[in-house]
Amino acid sequence: ILPTTLCWPSHEMSKMCPPPKKRERKKRWRGDFEITNPGAVAGLIGEPVCGGIFSNLDGKMTMQNLNDRLASYLDKVRCLEEENAELECRIREFYAKQGPLCEPKDYSHYHQQIEDLKNQLICASVENNKLLLCIDNSKLTADDFRSKYETECCLRQNVEADINGLHQILDQLTACRSDLDIQCENLQDELCCLRKNHEEVRVIISPFNKI
Repeated sequence: ILPTTLCWPSHEMSKMCPPPKKRERKKRWRGDFEITNPGAVAGLIGEPVCGGIFSNLDGKMTMQNLNDRLASYLDKVRCLEEENAELECRIREFYAKQGPLCEPKDYSHYHQQIEDLKNQLICASVENNKLLLCIDNSKLTADDFRSKYETECCLRQNVEADINGLHQILDQLTACRSDLDIQCENLQDELCCLRKNHEEVRVIISPFNKI
């Protein structure tokens, strides 16, 4: 038999319920407890006991000592059980007199506030998600415009390069036109000379045509 665990009360309970007084243990005669099984004695002292050990005085003294120790142990166990039972009884009486330590509080009037706060949190979360979506869309739009701008910059550079090339061609064509204008003027002068010569020849041969 092992003693049950003692649960001491708290600091306040220890003031109201002082620990029980120590009881005086009743004296027992050595002959009240006797061990008749030699194997049990062997299990207690941890050594094998032969059948002939009880025939001498030392064996009897050993048995008597073991009986005394067993009686003392059983007395302690019984006293501890009685003290534990008395303490448990006092604890139950204390709680019965004091009642519940605190009355349960009514938090029902906070339920509506909690629901309102939950709804506000949900609305705020929805608005936050909308803003995040708008931000993402704006970022995508900005990326599209950036790519378009870079494309237009490349096209502009290409067009400027083409314009520079066309300017060079225009300069070359202008030079060619100047040369052609000079050649045209020379040809005009030559044509005038030829016409003049032709007129002179026609005048010279006209009398011969009459004949």
